[in-house]
Amino acid sequence: MKPKIDSMESERLLLEIRRGSHATELFELFCEKDLYNYMKRDVPPSIECLANGFKALEAGQSPDGKEIWLGWVGREKSTQKPVGVFEITIVIDEAFIAYTVFKEFWGVGYASEASKSMIEYVLKIQFHCIRTP
Repeated sequence: MKPKIDSMESERLLLEIRRGSHATELFELFCEKDLYNYMKRDVPPSIECLANGFKALEAGQSPDGKEIWLGWVGREKSTQKPVGVFEITIVIDEAFIAYTVFKEFWGVGYASEASKSMIEYVLKIQFHCIRTP
């Protein structure tokens, strides 16, 4: 069963639900080649390609329903600048975190902060699902 995804807030970040419409704003940030030093992905070829990828993930789950996909765009509270994209995938009783922090924001702890928020969120919804008859 797919949980309802919510926006979140951490100390320095607003985490809004990632949508296909974010692609226009984020495309240039995703074109920074240094982002791909440790990823097996390529720079998106177009805004449309990035938007289609985001839109596919909006389903919130894999086509077979075995994976839950949750994703957010993180923004600095103080500037509203996009910091990165943060994701958590749940498969049965395991959760996998992925994130892309845009280069301007490397080294200041945003990945850790967003990851902590995602873990707390998943634990909360997991507990809620278990406790709800």
